[in-house]
Amino acid sequence: MNTKNKKKILLVEDEILIAMLTKSHLESYGYIVENVSSGEEAIDLIQSKENIELVLMDIDLGDGIRGTDAAKEILAKHDLPLLFLSSHTEKEIVETTEKITSYGYVVKNSSVTVLDASIKMAFRLFEEKEKSKAIEQNLRKHQIELQMQIEEFRVHQEELETLRRKYFDIYHLSPVGQLTLNKKGLIIESNLTARNILGVLANKLMGQSFDKFISPKDQDIYYLYKKKIIESAETKKLNESFKEKDIPESCSLDLLYSDGNVIPINLTINLTPQNGNESTYHLVIMK
Repeated sequence: MNTKNKKKILLVEDEILIAMLTKSHLESYGYIVENVSSGEEAIDLIQSKENIELVLMDIDLGDGIRGTDAAKEILAKHDLPLLFLSSHTEKEIVETTEKITSYGYVVKNSSVTVLDASIKMAFRLFEEKEKSKAIEQNLRKHQIELQMQIEEFRVHQEELETLRRKYFDIYHLSPVGQLTLNKKGLIIESNLTARNILGVLANKLMGQSFDKFISPKDQDIYYLYKKKIIESAETKKLNESFKEKDIPESCSLDLLYSDGNVIPINLTINLTPQNGNESTYHLVIMK
């Protein structure tokens, strides 16, 4: 096996013969093993070296700190798999180690095959933990992005609501009559002033042709004025040097009130492009 692909293990064992035998067995299974005899040495070594990939920790380590305490200090600062390798089999001690690490507990008299299997399982558990951590980080990132998008959407909604209120004030509360016609000349929107001028309720006005409210004698005036507006808009689109003053500002004509009376008004038409090639007509009526 290529050395760079071998896993590096720190064996913390104070009994020299057991340490030498365990190190030899693990190396025969393709691991790189470094041995220290105390918990203090293990803490210092891991602090100075970043290439330790797994720790095999004995519990009883002579006069120094116990392996359980050394394991707690190591895991508090370093994220790596740690297995206890001890001769203790008492339930209380095993349960204590389970609270420190979830990577396993191997009894010293176990065969090297069992030890190797336990080490491999610890590495797999660690890899799964790292994958889960990466997934959690990605989910957290996406959650933050989603929250940002929600906030951005909320801001846009507030801006749209502000614009809607401004539009309502400008259009519907305007002191002059305002109408919006589709390209066929049918009324699709009107403000209160326009409805009062024409003497028609909103539900009776929508979908009506504006032409029917123009006095018969002024139909040609309206037709020619609207034609001039459309032609001017087309000319402006094709000719950048076109001047706004060439567009007729308004025309004067008579409207028919609902009771048949004639109302002289001043009419202004603006052509507003909508949805690609379609356009709407914005009419301003002043008595």
